[in-house]
Amino acid sequence: MKYGAYYARDTSGLLYRNGVIHSGLGVTAEEVFQSSAVGQHHGLVFIDTLDQLPPRPDNLGTLFINIDYAEGLFVVNAHVQLKPTGVGKSVPVLSPPSDGSSSFATRVPVTLPSIHLNGVLATPGDLFYEGQPRVFGALLIEGRVLPVASTPSPIEVWYDYDFRNGLFRGLPVVYVAPGTWHEKY
Repeated sequence: MKYGAYYARDTSGLLYRNGVIHSGLGVTAEEVFQSSAVGQHHGLVFIDTLDQLPPRPDNLGTLFINIDYAEGLFVVNAHVQLKPTGVGKSVPVLSPPSDGSSSFATRVPVTLPSIHLNGVLATPGDLFYEGQPRVFGALLIEGRVLPVASTPSPIEVWYDYDFRNGLFRGLPVVYVAPGTWHEKY
């Protein structure tokens, strides 16, 4: 909660900040996701399942996201239908380092045009998309990634190299503390 926002949602797709579902207090997904300019970062946005219990196939529902540009780390416990509504924004970024190098000095400033999502979109469900969404960051989709029938092209994703070092804009540095990582089967 310190670095973002928690939303519960109802079956009509409205989102309620801090999990309090009261008539008249709901906002649309567009109001939560939309960034009007590059740099308007939403931090961590967590959208819960329909019943606010751990994700299962029967409690995900579908969230429709129609935006021109969004910036943040979005964890959406729903099937997501993503539809860009405009041309996106031009985003200044740094290239990954040259092959075989890890030096910051080898990274080149570039501008990626027409970016619709700058950050991360994570969902335990499916991602359906329309048009030609462009992402700078990452998509973490546990289900399927499927175009809506009339969409001929794939989603274009430009991976943010800084993620590998735990650098997520809007959040404190994330790293694995020695001795804390273990795998569970």
